[in-house]
Amino acid sequence: KGYVLAKVLGVQRPENPGEPLVFVNSEGVIEKKVLLGNEHTKDYVIFREMRLKAGDIFKKDEFEKDIHRIYNLGYFTNLNPNVTPAKDPNAVDISLEVDEKSVGSIGFGGGFSQLDGFFGFTDLNLENLAGTGQNVALKGQFGASTTYQFKYNTRWFLDEYRPFTLRRWYTTGTTSYLGTSSQINY
Repeated sequence: KGYVLAKVLGVQRPENPGEPLVFVNSEGVIEKKVLLGNEHTKDYVIFREMRLKAGDIFKKDEFEKDIHRIYNLGYFTNLNPNVTPAKDPNAVDISLEVDEKSVGSIGFGGGFSQLDGFFGFTDLNLENLAGTGQNVALKGQFGASTTYQFKYNTRWFLDEYRPFTLRRWYTTGTTSYLGTSSQINY
């Protein structure tokens, strides 16, 4: 059932007939969790994705699910989990070494259309804003029509796992399609 660290430490044999046979076991309790390599991402952003807590019994299947949730955040290029013996011989420590990837990007460009003339655009994407697991995107397009866009996204809204996205945009200008012209005002 995934309790890979459980083991029998000893057996106490009954001293008198009718007394029970007692098995002394260790379940492999998690003593502490340690993070290494996260210079930008806050510890709580990583730990909140883990269901296993200090004091819980180590379960391999749950640990693998925790690692997948952390990797799926998209903030790391590499994640190396380790389970090592703790100070208590019946406990383990969990350590996660992460390699963070770039947290932002900027793009810009432009072009020319026979229908609309010159246009330009710029994009700014900030993932894991200030190491808090929040994402922000700003976009702009300029030319015959002008568009401004703002997007905010988080997986943990109001301190609970509740994905939330807010998008706002503003578009104005004249755009030509197949020789016709239309005015867009919002």
